[in-house]
Amino acid sequence: MVARIPLVGLAALFVIATAAATQQVLKVPSQYKTIQAAIDAAKDKDTVLVAPGKYLESKILIANKAITVRSAEGPYRTSIEKSQEGSEVVIGGGRDTVLEGFTIIGYVECSSSPTIRGNIILGTYSAYRYEHPGITIDRGSPLIVGNVISKHTSVNDFFGIPPAAGISCYQGTPEILGNVISFNETYHRGEFCNAYAEGGGIGLSGGGTIAGNVILGNVARTTDDPEYLVAESRGGGIYANGPIKIVNNVVVRNSAEAKWLFSSSGKYAAEGGGIYATGGATIVNNTVCHNSTHVDYGNGSRGGGIFGGTTIGNTIVRDNSAKVGPEIHGSSSVTYCNVKGGWPGTGNFDADAGFVDSPADDFHLQAGSPCCNRGTRSVPGLPPSDFEGDPRVAEGEVDVGADEFFPHLYHLGTPTPWETIRVNSLKLSVTIRDPSVHRVPPRR
Repeated sequence: MVARIPLVGLAALFVIATAAATQQVLKVPSQYKTIQAAIDAAKDKDTVLVAPGKYLESKILIANKAITVRSAEGPYRTSIEKSQEGSEVVIGGGRDTVLEGFTIIGYVECSSSPTIRGNIILGTYSAYRYEHPGITIDRGSPLIVGNVISKHTSVNDFFGIPPAAGISCYQGTPEILGNVISFNETYHRGEFCNAYAEGGGIGLSGGGTIAGNVILGNVARTTDDPEYLVAESRGGGIYANGPIKIVNNVVVRNSAEAKWLFSSSGKYAAEGGGIYATGGATIVNNTVCHNSTHVDYGNGSRGGGIFGGTTIGNTIVRDNSAKVGPEIHGSSSVTYCNVKGGWPGTGNFDADAGFVDSPADDFHLQAGSPCCNRGTRSVPGLPPSDFEGDPRVAEGEVDVGADEFFPHLYHLGTPTPWETIRVNSLKLSVTIRDPSVHRVPPRR
């Protein structure tokens, strides 16, 4: 018996086969000598696959094509750089336009809503330092996930506020997820103008989500002008203006600084060493520690850990410093938080957080931490997982801070690839994946 296939079915099979045939992999450098040449030849749904190597291309333009531009073996083996000039990558399109797996010595300009995933974006080349944000977002809703963005400087000498240094977005609703954003600095030297700086690590005005990131060692800094004696800095780690969700982040060792060079009679303010939040931003399940604000004169140093925020819940805020409100200043609602020195509000408490090794920047909770089971599920926007993807509630109630402690996964020491370890009665096979996008660059 011969089976009959309806004409409609034949047409569908033809469409599927044709679509599969048109999706191509364009290889660099075996087929195309440069990344840009492959991008220019690519069509929607194609993949530009880049072999390991150093690609000396000063500008790469991925303009509104639904393509994936990806390295074959990850960012530690594939770089885009152009000596002291730096490399500029400009990317547009939707979420199906993807840039993945490169070390970029330079910066990324982003419009519309693409995906930027698993890259290392550095602002230094030997002793040279570029004056440009790591990623600049011009409107749109991009997905920025699993990147390292480090050592960028954003500087302005005259009128206007310099962009934030790590990720700068003043129009848009991005999702900024699971990145390491470290040792970036936004700096305004007041010359013939007032000096303002906002967002050493991230500056976001509009909307969107900042979740699961490690935000470490960033600075927002200003100095004054002899005639315009105003220097104000806000948000060493994060500057957030709008209904932005700030969730599951580790925000540590950031600072906001305002320095006077010419007179002590000016207006100086440094607010939100860790987080500056206004316009309805909510702060849930974050770890905010060892941040600071500093002014050379007066009492304008406020909110060493957090300044503002409509709601702060399930958050650790400890060991921050400022003249006024060293931990928190100007927040309307604080509940179920571990705040050094105490704080009024339901469920708040004051206890050593019990981190694994905070001097070494390991802010996981250890067994017996007083932050375990001390949070609440009733906070707005409670995330389903913690900052590294573990389910948010391990046992009983939600933990306070960015990390959720799991006793059955707790293991002292450093496992090696393919090692078998025992935890209580469980036998676990441990596989270590490429750690590159979670590796924090060395301190300056």
